Formats: sequence, structure tokens, C-alpha cells
Amino acid sequence: MPEIKPIYLFYGEERFLIEKDLHAFRHYFSAEGAFDIKEYDGRKASLAEIIADAETPPLFAEKRLIIVDQVPWFKGDVEESAPLAKYIEDPADFTCLVLVATEVDKRRKLFKNISTLGKVRAFDKLSHWDLVKYVRETFMKQGKRIDAG
Repeated sequence: MPEIKPIYLFYGEERFLIEKDLHAFRHYFSAEGAFDIKEYDGRKASLAEIIADAETPPLFAEKRLIIVDQVPWFKGDVEESAPLAKYIEDPADFTCLVLVATEVDKRRKLFKNISTLGKVRAFDKLSHWDLVKYVRETFMKQGKRIDAG
């Protein structure tokens, strides 16, 4: 079993690649069979509700995966993100929290703490050449070849 960090932050404009990694997380956690998976829309769900869920042990599973999409807490008011900052200092060992944002302020303490205690992945918009490379590598993994045309 690979090491699972207690918290992840995925951010950037390349939504397709973010979804690909989220799919891999869902697949891994559901394949393990011992995980409870919950998903939230960060624009609608309250941070207090998400933190309470992360701190509550799952009933019918060993661990819990919580994915929160479209989180607004990495820009703007620091007060608003205070409960998340407190949770990050001592995350529950039975929860893996995955936060997905479009934009983040890398200077904020919240971002730096996740970088230290968890894992941060940037999904920047692919350039034309990076996209060509990505498509070519994807085909190669499938045992296929594709030319530049």
C-alpha cells in the first residue's frame, strides 16, 4: 500500500488532469474496500461541516476519503479558513482530505502547512507542446503509436 498523506491540495486550470488524479484516488480507495468516500462542493458546503466529518471516525470502514471540490479557502479572508488551518495542524489519522482549487495564494500559511504536512500538486494549463507530449505518452501506454499529424 502506498503512503497516503492526511491532506492533499490539487490546484490549477487543467481540470482534465485533476479529474484523472481524483479518479485514481476514488478507484484506489474503493478497491481497498475499507474506505468511506464522501464528496463536497466547497462553494456550497460549510467548512465546519467538512471538518466535523473529517474528525468523525467512519462507522463501517477503517478510513475515510473526503474530496472537496472548488474550495475558496486559499484566497481571500484568512478568518474564513481558520478552522481548516487548525485541522491541518493535527489531522485525523483515519481521514484523507483532498482539496481542489482553481487558484491559490502560495504565500499563505495554509498553503505552506499543507505543503509540509501533506502533498500539493499543481495542474497548470498545458502548453501546445506539453499537450502533444501528453497525448503521445497516453497512446504509448496503451501500446499504440500516433504521429504528429
